[in-house]
Amino acid sequence: LPLLAILDQATQRVFSVSLPMKGLGHQYNAAVVTKLIKILGHQHSVLKTDTERSLVALRTAVQQQLPNLSFEDATKGESQTNGPIESAVGRLQAQARTLKSALEFNYELAIPPRHPILCWLVDYCGTLLSRFQRGADGRTPYERSTGKAWKIKLPEFGECILYQPLKGERERGKLEAKFEKG
Repeated sequence: LPLLAILDQATQRVFSVSLPMKGLGHQYNAAVVTKLIKILGHQHSVLKTDTERSLVALRTAVQQQLPNLSFEDATKGESQTNGPIESAVGRLQAQARTLKSALEFNYELAIPPRHPILCWLVDYCGTLLSRFQRGADGRTPYERSTGKAWKIKLPEFGECILYQPLKGERERGKLEAKFEKG
């Protein structure tokens, strides 16, 4: 399962995304990176990556969509040049292990390494770290990035919840339940 982590060094906001395949083998990869850079508001910034071929191909595709974005290679053999993202990846991995362990415990099952739920889990890890992990200044990365605090409560990952389908999605009689499990 190829994973991509994106870190905004200024705010410490982190995104984690599971990709269908490495590099440019899929249009989704460049589209999702472009979207996340736009969400951060950094179309005129520097994107720093290591020199792995798949990442170089991906950043070239992103540069075609965001021509004002410049690139910088992390220095090979100098681990400190990649320190901030390596730290973020470590936090994401720890969060993923915790969520996976809780999910397995709550549903009394073992989740295999290629299970589709892991794609959602990886994305949720970045959301949790960005919206709830407070820094030394007492603010979350989401707060630093948007200027406002996240106020909506989120369910535990994998929690079964009741939701109301959108109008027109399902025909119901007047006596049938309006909510479904999800």
